[in-house]
Amino acid sequence: MTISLISVVVFLSTVTALGLIHRYQSFLTINLDRHLNAVQSATKSPTPRTGGVAIFFSLALACYLSGNETMNLIMLSAIPLFIVGLMEDVKKGEGTQPLTRLFVAAVCSLIAISIFGISIERLDIPMVDPIFQVSIFAILFTMFASAGLTHAMNLIDGVNGLSAFITLSAMVSFGIVAARYGHSDLLMLNILVCVSCFAFMLFNFPKGQVFLGDAGAYCFGHVIAWNAILLLHREPEISAWALLLIIFWPVADTLFAISRRLHNGKPTGLPDKMHFHQLLMRSFMIFSGKKLPLAHANPLGSVAIWPFVVLTCTLGIILLTEKQLAIFATVFLASIFVISYLTICQWAKTRNMPRFGLYLFGRSSDPQTDP
Repeated sequence: MTISLISVVVFLSTVTALGLIHRYQSFLTINLDRHLNAVQSATKSPTPRTGGVAIFFSLALACYLSGNETMNLIMLSAIPLFIVGLMEDVKKGEGTQPLTRLFVAAVCSLIAISIFGISIERLDIPMVDPIFQVSIFAILFTMFASAGLTHAMNLIDGVNGLSAFITLSAMVSFGIVAARYGHSDLLMLNILVCVSCFAFMLFNFPKGQVFLGDAGAYCFGHVIAWNAILLLHREPEISAWALLLIIFWPVADTLFAISRRLHNGKPTGLPDKMHFHQLLMRSFMIFSGKKLPLAHANPLGSVAIWPFVVLTCTLGIILLTEKQLAIFATVFLASIFVISYLTICQWAKTRNMPRFGLYLFGRSSDPQTDP
């Protein structure tokens, strides 16, 4: 079966599954209203969180139809992660704990390491790379990196269309790299994931009829992580930092969230409303004099980030083999990220949300109470 025909089947199966989930949401989702009370919630209406089910099974169908061994193995290693994510989706707040899901993500990474027989063996930093020649260190770092990115994809899934757009951008970028070096298996994987992700985006953006959920975000995160790891292993001339540029946004947002919470003496796993996309969403509402409804501010918070995501992915492709320049670009963009975040906080502080700005610097005890 040709890739074109398989893509059509994947698209139609994803759309059909998502349509059924949306149509029969009250039967398919347990405790549908529970996520509305979550600290990080950015919606006012009950929405099914089981979009990941459609994604996973459409990709499983793609595995069967394509016979792509690489895709089969990646999806096989993601099964435990999909299960624990789905448990959280159907019983929000009563499923599995964040640390449990992070541990399962690390286990899934270890499964992938065992299946493919590879790990991250370099970071393109001369003084650091020799450490990665020690197998146990390379394996542990690979587990940490893969699980971290998987969890990061879940953390940035806070406004309509953001996770889907980041996944599409990463898959297109990795697909270009795979095509450039003749890796047809990875190219096919990226095309099919793009098709399924695009079908999901039709339901998720801009109205948020179906959410990706933990199962879907973890699935996408695992696939993205192992795309990067396989490319890094197969092509020694590819810069690890160029690949990091392609996945820059979820990594930067998550690392900054961790550092922010540590700075304020908060548990790193405690959810809040201070992620970059949430700041943008609420800033749009402030700028409009609170006349802009949440249903409009939500997708705007996502769209505002899209150009930056496209920029980092483009730089990752351009600087694919330019190791020193890729490092410089990563550091420069990280600085822009932090400066932009601080600027938005200070602006919000001068408007109608004083705690919004103060929390960043540790002078507000409860950012969850901000409007």
